[in-house]
Formats: sequence, structure tokens, C-alpha cells
Amino acid sequence: MLSKTIKYSFSVLFVGLLMFASCSQDNGTVDEYANWRSRNDKAFSDTLAYARNRIFMGDPTWKVFGNWSLYQQMQYGNTAFTPSRDDSIAVHVVQNGTGTTSPYYSDGVRVHYAAYLINGHCFDCSWSGTKLDLNTAVPVTFNVNNVIDGLTTALMRMHIGDRWIVYIPYNLGYGTSSNGKSGSTSYIPACSMLKFDVTLQSYYR
Repeated sequence: MLSKTIKYSFSVLFVGLLMFASCSQDNGTVDEYANWRSRNDKAFSDTLAYARNRIFMGDPTWKVFGNWSLYQQMQYGNTAFTPSRDDSIAVHVVQNGTGTTSPYYSDGVRVHYAAYLINGHCFDCSWSGTKLDLNTAVPVTFNVNNVIDGLTTALMRMHIGDRWIVYIPYNLGYGTSSNGKSGSTSYIPACSMLKFDVTLQSYYR
């Protein structure tokens, strides 16, 4: 029994070393994008499962929404349509605003935001410094229908003053194509789950 345990432990160690070696480059550094698609798939599945569990437990700070286009289908009589994992976003509410209405698909919005990959890298941010300061930060302006579907979905559910952390699967992000130049701070690898820290300051028609 002991010998089997030792043999099993050695096998696990050997496999682990092989995996580590496969994630390394010639210069000895670790490839941070190794197994990127599977890691991002798991990260979003785990986040979505956690959000649904918190909702089931009665936690009002977590929400799950289907892609905005699915709700349009439901309005035309397809009420039995249930969004799949790849057509959903998860939201953690950091702060509730005072607004009671939400932007339409054709509206423009003024927001503060920061966008991250699962490794913690911030590839885009509308404010300077390490954290959002509403007294000094200047919001950016864009159209709701001019961003990725996952962010559009969130914005169409937000109220003025809301601050949300939005988790987006790559299907509702940049998909299976990379975005930006590899090696730059704004580079987004293909199949990336995205995390947005978004504050809706205002919107206009």
C-alpha cells in the first residue's frame, strides 16, 4: 500500500513538472497565456455558478442577465427562451445609484470604467491613478450599441449612480479573436473572459 502511494505521488509530481515545463518559454519565464481558453472558460463558469448560488441564497448584490438581444426575442413572444451560459453575464453590485430608469440600446452614456483580464491585468481604464475618485475623474462618452454585447447588456440594466463589477464570457466580449497588438498594455488575447468595473454617471437620448 505504501509503495503504491509513493508511486502515485511520484507520478503526480512528474506530471506537474511536465505541465510546468510546457508553460515555460526558452528564457525560463512562465507563459501567462498558457491554456488560456480553458482557464477563461472555467473562470466564467465558476463566477456564474457563484453568482447563481448567491442569488439563490437571497443575496441582492449578485445578478445574472441574458444577452440584451435575447430579451428582445422574449418581447416578441418567445418567453420560454432561457439564456445559456455563453449568453449570460454575471454582475456584482458595488453601489446602488438613485436612478430609476436605464439606457436604451440607442442611447449614449457617460461612464467611468476599468477593464481587466483574469490574470488581473488592466487593459483599459477611463481614470488615472489606482482607484476611482469621482471628484476628479472625467467620464467617457460612447453609445450603448457601440461596445461589446456583454457591456451593452449591463448598461441597459443599470441606473444612474450604479457601480457594478461585470463578468463577461468571451462569447459576449471579443470572441475567438485577439484584440490589440501582442505585448502592448491594451492587448486582449483571444477567448478572454472580461471583468469591467463600471459606474454609470448619466445617459442621454
